[in-house]
Amino acid sequence: MKQTLTSKLPLALVAVAPILLAQRSDHGATAHIDVLAPGNFVLAARALQLTAQPTNQFGAILRGKNIAWQISDSTRAAIDNTGLLFGLAPGPVNVTATDQDSGVSGVTMVYVYPGGVSISAGSTSVQVGDTLSLAAQAQDADGKPIPGVPFEWFTDVAAVAKISADGVLTGVAEGLATVTAAIDMGPGFERFTAFRAIQVVHRGAFRLKTLLSSDSAAAGTTTLAPTVVSAAGGYVGAVTSTSNGGQTLLLSHGNSVQTIAFTGSTLNGHIVIRFDSVSVNGQGDVLALADAQADWCEQLLVLFTAASKWSPTILDDTTRCGYWLLPPKALDKHGGSVFRYSNTLYYGKPDGTRQAILSVGDQPTGADVVNNISNWSATPFDKVLIETQNPSGRSIYYVWDGTQIKKLFAVGDEVANYESQWARLPQEISAGEYITRIGGQNWSSLSRLKNGVWSMVAMNGQNGVGWVQDGFDGADGYIFFFADDNTGHTLLRRTNGATTDTLGSYPSWRELSQVTATGGDSAVAYGTLGGPVPQIVSFSGTSSRALLATGAAIPGAPAPALAQRSIPKGINPSSTILRTIGDTLLQVTPSGVATLLKPGGTLPNGSLASLGGLAANRLGDLAFTAQHGPKTALYAYLGGEFQLVADTDDTLLSNTQVYGFPTYTDTLVALNNLGHIAALVNTSAGNSIFFFSGTPAVPKYVIRQGASVPGSGAVINGINALAIDDNDRIAFIANLANGKTGLFLWDQSGVRELVETGQADPAGRLYQGLYNVQAGGGQFYVRAYSGINELLALDGATVNILAYDGYVATFGTAMKYHLGQELTSNSRGDVAFPVYTASGAALFVHRADGTDTLVAIGSQRGPDGEWFLDIFGAGIGEHGDIVFSALGWAADHSRLALYQATPSN
Repeated sequence: MKQTLTSKLPLALVAVAPILLAQRSDHGATAHIDVLAPGNFVLAARALQLTAQPTNQFGAILRGKNIAWQISDSTRAAIDNTGLLFGLAPGPVNVTATDQDSGVSGVTMVYVYPGGVSISAGSTSVQVGDTLSLAAQAQDADGKPIPGVPFEWFTDVAAVAKISADGVLTGVAEGLATVTAAIDMGPGFERFTAFRAIQVVHRGAFRLKTLLSSDSAAAGTTTLAPTVVSAAGGYVGAVTSTSNGGQTLLLSHGNSVQTIAFTGSTLNGHIVIRFDSVSVNGQGDVLALADAQADWCEQLLVLFTAASKWSPTILDDTTRCGYWLLPPKALDKHGGSVFRYSNTLYYGKPDGTRQAILSVGDQPTGADVVNNISNWSATPFDKVLIETQNPSGRSIYYVWDGTQIKKLFAVGDEVANYESQWARLPQEISAGEYITRIGGQNWSSLSRLKNGVWSMVAMNGQNGVGWVQDGFDGADGYIFFFADDNTGHTLLRRTNGATTDTLGSYPSWRELSQVTATGGDSAVAYGTLGGPVPQIVSFSGTSSRALLATGAAIPGAPAPALAQRSIPKGINPSSTILRTIGDTLLQVTPSGVATLLKPGGTLPNGSLASLGGLAANRLGDLAFTAQHGPKTALYAYLGGEFQLVADTDDTLLSNTQVYGFPTYTDTLVALNNLGHIAALVNTSAGNSIFFFSGTPAVPKYVIRQGASVPGSGAVINGINALAIDDNDRIAFIANLANGKTGLFLWDQSGVRELVETGQADPAGRLYQGLYNVQAGGGQFYVRAYSGINELLALDGATVNILAYDGYVATFGTAMKYHLGQELTSNSRGDVAFPVYTASGAALFVHRADGTDTLVAIGSQRGPDGEWFLDIFGAGIGEHGDIVFSALGWAADHSRLALYQATPSN
């Protein structure tokens, strides 16, 4: 039998062996637990692996223990059964590891740190005595906000600003204060802080806040409606309105779309507010005429070449605003451009120099004196076609080949045994071969001129063709033209001389604005083309497709097209309506900015294509002209509803047909607080002012161009501006046949003259110019020039000068001179107008009681800490609230912004 070890031991030792074995088995009992970690903190949204290290009473590490994990605050962190700790919110947490067999625990503290801390504020400045609410935000490691984190607030200079426990700062005295927001991680531990500098400024008569700015660029915007189009070869350039109220200059080629520029961007140091016109060539170069915000005007002629990846080259930057709109074919295949500046037509050479082609007053060999240059285009054959008028108004057409001008034809010439009475700028469809729309009172044709001989391409009454309309071009043996048929429709047709195809049939002649032959049997057409808003359609063979369609995504981030004309002269501060050059109406309320109307939006008789002139009263109502489909109409927005006042083809006063409404200016439509409208209407009797009142609106004739004013001998040559007061009197500024300018008043009984250039003002100075008229209550206010700028108030009987160059306001600041023509007034007689002072641009208010107040000035910062560089137009409410536009310097860049100013009292 085998002996065991125990059997060999002495008896005494054997007796204690069971006791030693019992003690040896207690070595596995947990006496202590250490919680180990690679660090004492974890970032929110990040994890930290903790380890429990149990030991026995002798300090030996024990293995295989069943450990349970707990944390003291589940809002700050979470932990799983492996000890992986996940940070949630800033602060310390106690982590406990427990041996579930023995109940022995170990504890350690871990801090959850934020990934970052920031302070947000609605402004970087506050007036003395005003408050500004600030908010602090902690972010996790991914930059996401962590809700519910408490902060402590401090300012470094309590004498300048103090701040409450909930982040409300109060301006105490002028100066700069640094605000600190801190997360307290506990006594003796790191405090996470953010800082924000707040400027406390002098308390003015108005509190300012920013409504919109050119910094409000937004990705994800889409196209709405093209407003200007040019095509050449496979390229189509267009200016299109966008879903955020902006404008974008786009270039389409095949299936790709390139963003060239957009409103709110900067060209040559100026903020672009509008693209007026565009021209492209077959190489994909783009020529554009853009407007920038300025006191009076700022035009930029800009070339974007495909070779430079469409980076801008500034050809000219002028404050004279002498450029005429570019025609679609202003850019030739060499990158040279044809443009009119002031009274001269130039050829801009590709090397950047320019050559004069023709000027008003010139007399080309064998032709009449040039009285006007109205249209022009570059041809594919290195020529320039020019339309002029002689002193009697007859149109004469020339061709320039780079060295000399040659007369092509003139209205009055005989075409295939018909004497012409009108014509259009021709197109050169092959070298030395031209086509044009030409006709007379009873005939209309598309005719060809080649080697001095005329022939007919199409004529009304022949081959099923009705009246030939505008819209024609040709290339590579194909000619495209637009003409009525015998069924009341108007057809876009293509002919090669042997066959004629119909590309599209439309309900009226207004559907097509232009067509461009792009090579072979292809063409690009622009117009409503049967749709609710203008569109661009490419025709090729028997197929067609829309280009730059509504809703197409725009590469880049355009800003709203803001300008001084974004602000109507009357405002309702509780619901201010603003407009953008992108043809959008925006409504600003305390809850934010919402779109009231944009291209494609519903109007009583169709969809909005583009906005024209706009006026507002101080109740929140509007009167405006707009294009809907192919027509223009006059609308009202009264009591929150859009109403149709008058439309193209309507008949006014039983015998006057409406041809349309001016859409290029805001000065030819006005609205009073009664909801009554004064507007210039293009009619069969000529351009006429009408008064509209009632629902539905009943028109009343006021005066027309060409009429004589009783008692004055003045003959109205052209109407520049009008206003309507709350007594339904209409004042208007008109050019006269004698070369002067007059201010006239219609008071329901007739028209009479109030003042005229050449007459003396109350100070004995002679009026040299009248530029703007606004109504407020029962008075009219006018900007006049009499060697100095003046602000006049007229009640119909007397004239008073309210302010003038050199005028010292009652608060002590002198105005050097007026900025621009702008002024606005309310019913109680408060008048706001921008001026220039020794401290920079400013906005003054002359109150009805004869005192003056300052709204904003260049020497004082705006609500976002910006400096005002220029202050432009404004609108005013009945209680003195003001909305104005200004160019400012914010941080490291200039921006254009719209502001609301609320009286401090």
